[in-house]
Amino acid sequence: MKGLPIVTTLQVVLFVLQSPDCLFAYAGAAQQMDLRQILGNEAALETCATKSQVPFEVQDWSKVSFLLKEYATLGHKVRRAMEKRMSDYLPQIAGALKENGLPEALQYLPLAESRLFPEIGSPAGAKGIWQIMPATGRNYGLVINTVTDERIDPEKSTQAAIQLLTKLYEEFGDWALVIAAYNCGPSRVRRAILKSDCDNYWDIDHLLPSQTRAYVPAFIAAACYAGHRHLKAEAYETPFEAPAYAAIQANFWLQPVGALMSAKNILSV
Repeated sequence: MKGLPIVTTLQVVLFVLQSPDCLFAYAGAAQQMDLRQILGNEAALETCATKSQVPFEVQDWSKVSFLLKEYATLGHKVRRAMEKRMSDYLPQIAGALKENGLPEALQYLPLAESRLFPEIGSPAGAKGIWQIMPATGRNYGLVINTVTDERIDPEKSTQAAIQLLTKLYEEFGDWALVIAAYNCGPSRVRRAILKSDCDNYWDIDHLLPSQTRAYVPAFIAAACYAGHRHLKAEAYETPFEAPAYAAIQANFWLQPVGALMSAKNILSV
């Protein structure tokens, strides 16, 4: 085609020398956004947790990383279905939490509990996205009988969960302890605090049931997964720029090879 410059192999090499990272920047960014790449990386996990505004300090990232691996290994269809439920439910849950003065990060609690399946139940009798037990649901105004079970209603069960979380926070004043109490009940958390004479979750978790010891890290892992999604979306929404080659002039390919070699102090042989 008339008017197009002839590109030589040497010019391609010189282009790479002009900006050695330019050809790999896209691949590098994609790799950094892969969830599997951050497993075991405390700094990256902390960044994801901060993005999701986890409302307490995390002192054991090993358990979080192990549980986050479950999200990294989900099949494509399963992940897409889960993320569709996240889009459907989480904005409304976050809004309800905010209206009631609770941290919006608690929206990831039902993600950890049920993967946001409204009708899922547990062998212990819990049900709904918040996995509320029958007695607890009735205590907070849910209708639960042989005909109706409002635990499967995401909006009504969220309001019940908010009441429970609010009450737990009034007692414990720490969100890690609240989440632990949400799982195993406040009496067990109280006993652990009294026995250890300590109110730091990470110092008393060994006194809690094994399920609860995994439950708080599971919440953090869910929040990290959501934080990772947000960071990834932001990375790809930002126009790609590579400072190393952004300044290359439009007539780069038209410059004489000799001039380019001279500018880079390259000797011909």
